[in-house]
Amino acid sequence: MARVHRHFYMGQASESISCLEYIRRLCADLSVILNTPIEVEGDDGKIASTLVQPVGLLVNELITNAAKHGGGKIVVSYRSQAGKRTLRVCDRGKGLPPDFNVEASRTGLGMKVISILTKQLKGTLTRGCEL
Repeated sequence: MARVHRHFYMGQASESISCLEYIRRLCADLSVILNTPIEVEGDDGKIASTLVQPVGLLVNELITNAAKHGGGKIVVSYRSQAGKRTLRVCDRGKGLPPDFNVEASRTGLGMKVISILTKQLKGTLTRGCEL
């Protein structure tokens, strides 16, 4: 959480910031801490500064889960097109089982945090991506 806050305060004090730039800074730190290569790609879309902390917490949780349960390089993609924003975190692991239900999951706090943050950002959570 401290990483997320530190990167938030490193940004410019304004009503909107570059989400991609923020994600890149956060992922650079996470890559070193987790000793896992993380590639960040995407569009330089601006988001309201009020959304930065939940986005950072979400990215942190998704990457931590990918490093812990996945395998190999992690790729983070942020796209902002036609008013729709998409955040993807992919790894080379086997992925979640086809019948996995985030809402019914009792396996860990991480997935609950991911679900709550996704709802807070008025997003949807889907699984499955390929590198």
